[in-house]
Amino acid sequence: MESDDCEVMSYLNEELALILYESHILAEKASVDLLDLSREPFILFPDGFAVRKHIMQACSKVGFEPRVIYESAHWDLLAEMVAANTGISILPQAICSKITNSSVKTVRLTNPTIPWNLIIIWHKDRYQSYAMREFIRFIQASQI
Repeated sequence: MESDDCEVMSYLNEELALILYESHILAEKASVDLLDLSREPFILFPDGFAVRKHIMQACSKVGFEPRVIYESAHWDLLAEMVAANTGISILPQAICSKITNSSVKTVRLTNPTIPWNLIIIWHKDRYQSYAMREFIRFIQASQI
């Protein structure tokens, strides 16, 4: 997004990753093609979440619509449902790195990868609270 009125700063650039139960047939692979998931039960964030929108679009592009069996707005519940061998999920890598249940394995998605890029946008000429200015400084400092 480019605009003369706004500043844009990249915050996070990564990919979405597959999480599945430790004994799932795909759990030992280094990477999994998205199409290989066409018959799997999906556990996803609900409609309205950007992550879900990206997943649904990517699946549609490779020729299938995921069979969503459960939805939750809580990533930790999604991970626990996967740990209970209920289905698979696709989450941002930053969230996958927080999953501590050893029954959940994270695998890279390919063909296609699903990018997860977050940006911060603010108006150049509008007031920025102290907290916002400090947040922007913190993000900028962490990117160096």
